[in-house]
Amino acid sequence: GKTFLSQITIEYLNKIKVLSKEHGFKVLLLPVPTSIEKKAILDKYDKKEIAENGLSDMFELYLGNMEYLDADIFLDGTHFKDPDKYREMYKKKWIR
Repeated sequence: GKTFLSQITIEYLNKIKVLSKEHGFKVLLLPVPTSIEKKAILDKYDKKEIAENGLSDMFELYLGNMEYLDADIFLDGTHFKDPDKYREMYKKKWIR
């Protein structure tokens, strides 16, 4: 299947992981709200590479929390028509 992470992404996430251990912080990747039209595409990606590259801890909140929203709220399938509305929703969900 298609790869979920590019080689450059894997390289940089591992560099960030090393820095996080050196400096005592934890990195958690959070999913952005995504158009429902992209769900089938994302489901086809091979996500095994996350564990194979030692990145499972960074993705612990990502894959299980993907939020798919109606396509009509996006300009182009990626960018919101009303980003301020969804920025607040996202902040309330993730920032404590």
